[in-house]
Amino acid sequence: MQSSVVRRFGVVAGAVSLALVVTACGSGSDEASGDKGDKAAGSTRSAAPETKPAVALGEAELEKLALATADLSGHKVEPAKPADIVAATDVSTDKAECKPLAEAAVLISTGSPAATVRRKALAAPEEPAANASEEEKANAAMMALGNMTVTSIALGSYEGTGAKDALALLRTAGEACAGGFKADNKGAKTNVVKVAPVTVSGGEEAAGWALTIEDEGEKSVFQVAAARQGGTLATFMTVAFGKDGAKEVPPALIEAQLKKLG
Repeated sequence: MQSSVVRRFGVVAGAVSLALVVTACGSGSDEASGDKGDKAAGSTRSAAPETKPAVALGEAELEKLALATADLSGHKVEPAKPADIVAATDVSTDKAECKPLAEAAVLISTGSPAATVRRKALAAPEEPAANASEEEKANAAMMALGNMTVTSIALGSYEGTGAKDALALLRTAGEACAGGFKADNKGAKTNVVKVAPVTVSGGEEAAGWALTIEDEGEKSVFQVAAARQGGTLATFMTVAFGKDGAKEVPPALIEAQLKKLG
């Protein structure tokens, strides 16, 4: 399990708690809260022109658009807990241009959003049989923890071109920080040794990156993606507790979230 690496971005406690809830309750929908263009360096853009400046949504409006368990199968979605949320001032990087990527990894909408709401989505494990023994259920819970994949989602709403500008900052970071960077989140230091673009589709424009993290000789891969719909930017960060880390941000999550944004 890549726990020592994953812990650097502060996702362990919330993810383990959510995994235990999913294993105990199953993957039923019980949570009520949610064009490809030309490709370049792991991004897509729609050819459709924007007709008017975006008007930022308030937090209450944005909450209605956030992903919920009922919006897709195979995942349990919950609001982020207070312990999961950090301020942009708590995050620093050795290279200023890399900070937007570090922010995206800890549920911060980069730039100057008018409002942000946050969710965590856990891939639901296979449920044990209805007649499973307590031991079998406990073993299933442990297996779920060992194979856990959790995605943090931040929805940021911006005035005018703010969402487009925020995504541009992430793109710049992805290019400028290909050779890695160091991040600090309230004293938890992270060594990102590589940033590679990955192709992500959805919304009016989208982009993605694979971040290779190294800690005490142990490496794992986190996946970060961002997709813009109008004045709202959805950012996703997926970690996996298996041997090699996350392969991708689950496309079903991106699709379901963008569907709610319209």
